[in-house]
Amino acid sequence: MEICPQGRTYLYVANQGSQSIYVYQMNTQTGGLTFRGQVAVDGDGAPMAIDTQQGVLYIGMEGEHKIQSFALDMATGLLSPLQTFRLNYAPVYLQLDATRTVLLVSSYEDNLVAAYRILAPGHLDLGSEVTLTTGDKAHAVVTDPYQPFVWITNTGDSQIQRSSFDPKQMCFGPLLNVPTQAGDGPRHLVFHPRLPMVYVVNEYADSVTCYCYNHRSELCYRQSMLTLPKSTETNTCADIHITADGRFLYASNRDISSQGKDSIAMFALDHQGGMQCLGQVETVAIPRAFALDPDAKFVFVAGKGSHTLAAYTVDPTSGFLQHLSSYPVGQSPAWVEALVLNGPAV
Repeated sequence: MEICPQGRTYLYVANQGSQSIYVYQMNTQTGGLTFRGQVAVDGDGAPMAIDTQQGVLYIGMEGEHKIQSFALDMATGLLSPLQTFRLNYAPVYLQLDATRTVLLVSSYEDNLVAAYRILAPGHLDLGSEVTLTTGDKAHAVVTDPYQPFVWITNTGDSQIQRSSFDPKQMCFGPLLNVPTQAGDGPRHLVFHPRLPMVYVVNEYADSVTCYCYNHRSELCYRQSMLTLPKSTETNTCADIHITADGRFLYASNRDISSQGKDSIAMFALDHQGGMQCLGQVETVAIPRAFALDPDAKFVFVAGKGSHTLAAYTVDPTSGFLQHLSSYPVGQSPAWVEALVLNGPAV
């Protein structure tokens, strides 16, 4: 074996319908994918969180109220099951806290966020569970890169909420509500990698909203832009990601009409974080989730309705996406993660 200093990029696709995770290795020059294997999941797995330091992947099963952990082979990228945990709640989003000693879980069905201490890699202490009652239909829970806070998006009552979280004491603080537009349905959010800015994709408003993050760790509205030429009743937004250099942002549109015009909306970000819509590129059916490779050269979109994974190249100058290829995956892919592994190559 030899050490690969630049690492290898892998994609993990959670197939909710066929209850499996597919593993692909990515060619960092061409974006081409090579299938490396698959592993069975103990239910309808979708949301994933990966700890590359400990070599563990966690996946949540909303229908079964479970989380399963897998050991991540740093040399091959392959997975092997560790343990399955039955929860009191239905997990829809997973996030490791900043210390990587706690797994945070949001529950859309139960209107809450829960936290579980990680005893050892892949092993949760269910007895340490603490919960925080949120707004209606808590969708995402995201850690704050600046302060010991977590941010929660609630699609049901269109609330964005902030709470402090102490991983040593295992306790949440009071909730702070961010003013939002009624009916927007904030679903996922991302922080700008260099600027104090936050971007939220709104499930029901067909839009992305940009907020300034001020010195009091509050979000102040700055701008909203549609993800379509005009809003429609047949579209809902799903996922959002930003490139590592902070120059481009992408959001997915799911069209339930008979035309099925699913797409990825493309935005350019200026030096102050302002958005300019570049248009949309047509994509696979029901793009609930997508991912950028760590170098932001490629975008991979999971088509929950097409049962395929579509690959796109990112134009480094304009940010426009161009379709590269499509790959077979399992039934109803609902989550995709891309990461670099630096272990010994085989």
